[in-house]
Order: sequence, then C-alpha cells, then structure tokens
Amino acid sequence: MSLEPISDLTLKDRVISRLRRAILAGSLPPGAALSERDIAQQLGISRTPVREAFAALEREGLLVLSPHREVRVAEMSPAQLDEACRLRALLEGYAFYLALARDAAGLLAELAKVVEDFGRLTAQSVDAANVEALLEQAWQLDLRFHTTIMERAGDSLLRQIWQTRSAVTWLPATPRRFTALDAAHDFLHSEWRGHAGILQAAQAGPPAEAARQLALHILAPTTFSASDKEALSGLAAGLAQLAGEAAAHQSAQGAKSLPL
Repeated sequence: MSLEPISDLTLKDRVISRLRRAILAGSLPPGAALSERDIAQQLGISRTPVREAFAALEREGLLVLSPHREVRVAEMSPAQLDEACRLRALLEGYAFYLALARDAAGLLAELAKVVEDFGRLTAQSVDAANVEALLEQAWQLDLRFHTTIMERAGDSLLRQIWQTRSAVTWLPATPRRFTALDAAHDFLHSEWRGHAGILQAAQAGPPAEAARQLALHILAPTTFSASDKEALSGLAAGLAQLAGEAAAHQSAQGAKSLPL
C-alpha cells in the first residue's frame, strides 16, 4: 500500500478547518486574540501553515488583523450584524434573480444537492465529540449554497462585494447558540429547513418570490422586527426584479448592436 505524502497545502487546510471549527462553535469567541506561535505549538507544527491559515480566515472575515498586527477573532455588534445581513439580502436577492434567469435548471439542481447533504447532516445525533465538526460542515454547506447562487449570477463584481460580508454573519450568535448541544441541534435543523424553503420557492414560483424567501432567510438572525423583515425582503425582491429586468434589457440591446 502506498500513501500520498501530506503537502503543506493539506496541512494549511487542516489548520484552517481546526480554527474555523473552534470559532464557529464558540470555543474561540469573538474578540479572542490568537498567537501564531501558541497555535503552532498546540498543534505541533511550524508557524508557516498557521500564518497561511490566519490569512485565509481573514479573507473569510472570521479573523481580523489590528493595526498593531494582532490577530483576533472577528466580532460584530447587533447593529453591525443588522447592516451586514441587510446588505447581503439585497445583494443575494439580486444575484438569485440573475442566476435563475441565466440557467434555472442548472442552479436548482446544484442547490438541491446542497439541501440533500444538509438533510443527511441533520440526521446525525449531536454530542460533545462531534458538535464542532457538525457546525463546520453546516457552515460549509451554507457557504456552498450561497456561493452557488453568487457564482451562477455571472457578475464578478457583485460576488467580490458579497464575499466581504458572508462569513461574518455567523459570528455574533455563535456563543449564544451553541453553548448547549440542544441549541446546536435546533440550529442545524433550522438551517436545513431554511435552505429547503428557499429551494422550494425557486422551484415553484417566480424569481422575485425566490429572492424574497432568500432575503427573509438571511435576515432571520437580525434584531429587525417581523414587519421590518417582511418589508426589507419585499424591497430586496422588488429591487432584484427591477435590476434583473434592466440587465436583461441591456444585454438584449447590446446583442442588437453587434455587427453581423
């Protein structure tokens, strides 16, 4: 039997996974300072893959680098969370409308796979030994679902803006939600139902309604009132439809102007 050697990239990815699990499960809480040297010593590895992992998690928004070069777990106030989710709702609603217009069948097939994987994840029992791993898998599935929408929208600038606000919307509620195993279990099932509902709306109704359901899902952890969430999701759906129709019109006009 022959085994492939472990590359530096594989080691870096393992460090990223280990740190991400700790952050999402709350054992590394928002605001906690991280030491490259200490993490390397705890894991029994060199500092290089830790440094690379810090950089990757900073790009995800899970870590922040202070002006004094200190690395900390990102933290957000409730007001900042509200702002980030409101922006995400508008951006993703528009992206969802565009993606459905471009290739609804392909998009829905990919999203259905994610929802199916989410269902298998929630079928597992949650205990102290696996809770961090399950939460990271849920985060990965959530990211895969929303990234699929953004990639299939075909707008690179839209995706770049979105990437700066996606991961951090998990942070503020992490310690509150996941200190108890039953809370983690409830959260996993809530995430599964939320994504399944978005998929069903996209399969059954017009793109604007799918955008509205997506916006409601994104706004769920905010402090907005129920009526404000309804209003904001309606706004996201309306803007998505207007912007999507404008983009389609512009594309059609551009095609007409091309020389034969």
